[in-house]
Amino acid sequence: MEVADPDIIPIAVWLGISMGLIFLGALCEIVERYCVQRLTDELMLSVSHQVLSHAAELDLSFFEDLESQDMLFRANQSSGQDFLRFVLDSIDFVSMLIQFCSLFSVMFWIEPFLTPLLLPVSLPWMMYQWKMSKLKYEVKRSRTTKRRWTRYYTRLLLDRINVSNTKLFNLAPLLLKRFQETFREVIDADKQVYSKQATGSFVATAVFTMAFILLIGWIGYETLSGKNSIENFVVFWAAAIRFRACLSRLVVTLAGSLGSMLFVTNMLEFLETRPRIDQHSGITPAAIHGVITLEQVEFCYTGCTEPTLKDISLSIQPGETVAFVGANGAGKTTTAKLIARFYDVTRGSVKIDQTDIRDLSPDWLYKHIAYVGQSPVVFEATAHENIAFGDWQRLLNDYEAVKNIAVKTGVDAMVRNMSEGYDTRLGRLFGQYDLSGGQWQQFAIARVLAKEADIYILDEPTSNLDLKTEHDIFSRFQKLTKGKTTILISHRFSSVSMADRIFVFEEGEIVESGTHEALLSLGGIYASLYKIHSRGVRFQSDPDKVAR
Repeated sequence: MEVADPDIIPIAVWLGISMGLIFLGALCEIVERYCVQRLTDELMLSVSHQVLSHAAELDLSFFEDLESQDMLFRANQSSGQDFLRFVLDSIDFVSMLIQFCSLFSVMFWIEPFLTPLLLPVSLPWMMYQWKMSKLKYEVKRSRTTKRRWTRYYTRLLLDRINVSNTKLFNLAPLLLKRFQETFREVIDADKQVYSKQATGSFVATAVFTMAFILLIGWIGYETLSGKNSIENFVVFWAAAIRFRACLSRLVVTLAGSLGSMLFVTNMLEFLETRPRIDQHSGITPAAIHGVITLEQVEFCYTGCTEPTLKDISLSIQPGETVAFVGANGAGKTTTAKLIARFYDVTRGSVKIDQTDIRDLSPDWLYKHIAYVGQSPVVFEATAHENIAFGDWQRLLNDYEAVKNIAVKTGVDAMVRNMSEGYDTRLGRLFGQYDLSGGQWQQFAIARVLAKEADIYILDEPTSNLDLKTEHDIFSRFQKLTKGKTTILISHRFSSVSMADRIFVFEEGEIVESGTHEALLSLGGIYASLYKIHSRGVRFQSDPDKVAR
C-alpha cells in the first residue's frame, strides 16, 4: 500500500483552508450586498413614511409659507439616501478606523519616534475635508429656492395640464432659457465648492505624501546603515503603503459621514416643526347641533400687513342654508376656511354650538364638517373610490351604498356610460378615463355627501357647470342635506337665491345680510350684483336680444 508523502499533507490542508477562505470571502460579499440592498429599501420606506406622516399633521398655513416650502423640499429630497449614506459611511468609518489603528501600531512598533509625526500632518487634511463638507451643505441649502424653481419649470414643460398653455403661448423657449439660467446658478455655486475642495485636497495630499516619503526614506536609510533589519523594513513598507491608502479613505469617509449627517438635519428640522393646530387635542362633544357663530373676527394671512377680514360677526342656525356673496377677494372663502378651521383667527372667535373651535378637537371638528373647494380635486382612483373617499372607512368596500349616493346626486348616469362602470379608473396619470372640470366637481359633491356631515361648506363648486346643471345639482343637494347647516359661496344668483339668508361681503367686511327678496328691495350692493348677473344670463341665452 502506497503511503502519501507527509510533506504533501500540510500543503493540501493550507490549500484547502485558502480555498475555503476565498469562498467565504465571496459569500460574505454576496451577503453584504444583499444586506445593504435590504437596508436601503427599508430605510427609504421608513424615512419617506415618517416625512409624509409628519406632513399630514401640519396646518394648511405651513404649506403656503415660502420658508416652509424650502424646508419641505429639503426634507423630501433624497432624505432617505442621505440617511442611508450616513449609516453606511459611519459603518465604513469604523472599519477604516480599526485598520488605521492596527497599521499605525505596526509602524509605531518599528519606528516609535517618527511615525507619530504623521498624525499632526494628516489632521489638517481631515479638518479641511470637514470644512468643505459644511460649505457644500451650506451652498446647497442656500440654493433651495433656486432648485425648487428648476422643478417648477420642469413641471410646466412636462405636466399634461400645463403643456397645452405652454404650446399655445410658445412658452417653451422662454421656460427652457430660465430653467438653464437657474440651473446654471446652482451648478456655478457647486463648481466653486468643487474647486476649493480639489485645491485643498491637492495641498493636503502633497504635504502628507512628502512626509510619508521622508519617513519611508528614513527607514530605508536606517536599514542600509544596519540600524534596522530588512524584515522590519519590508513590514514597515507594506504597512505604510496600506496605511496611506487607509488614511485617504478614512478622511473621505469621515467627511462623507459628517456631510451626510448635515443633510440628515434637513429632515430632522422638518420633523421638529410643530403644527399650530394640534390635531389630536381638545374637546370632543357627544353631539353637534350646527350653530355657527363668528364674533368680531379679524384675520390676516402670514406676510400680509392688512387684515383680509375685519370685524366679521354673524350667526348661522342649525339646518339653515346661508350664502356668502361678494366680489373676488372680498373675504368669502377666507371666512369659510376659518369656520372649517384651516386657519385660526387673528382676533375674535369662531364658535360651534357656543364652543370656541380652538377648544374643540380638530379630528372631531373635521369629522362633522364637509368642504368642497373651488378647484376640482382629481383623485387618480376608480369611480367607486372617488365617491367612497368621502368616508372611506365606511364605504370603501360597500359598493351598494356608494351606488345609492351616486344615484341620489346624479353621478350614476355619468358612471354608467364609462367602460368599466364603477371600477373605471379615472384620471390620466394612471387611469384610462378623464373627466371635465365640471364632471370632477360633480364627483366632489357626491364625495362630500358621502361623508354624512352636519355642516356643509360649498365654495363655488359648480363654477365649471352650466346654469341648468348647477340648478339641478343644488336643488338635489338641498333635499339631501335638509336639516343640515349649509354654507354656499357662489357668484351664480340662481343658486344663491335658494338660501335662507345671504351675507354680502365687501373688502373683508359684511355690509349687507338678509333674504334674497329683502336684499333686492334694499337696492344696495346685492341688488346691483344681481342686475349685472341677470344681464349676463340673458346675454348667454340670447345675445342678439340683449344687444338690441
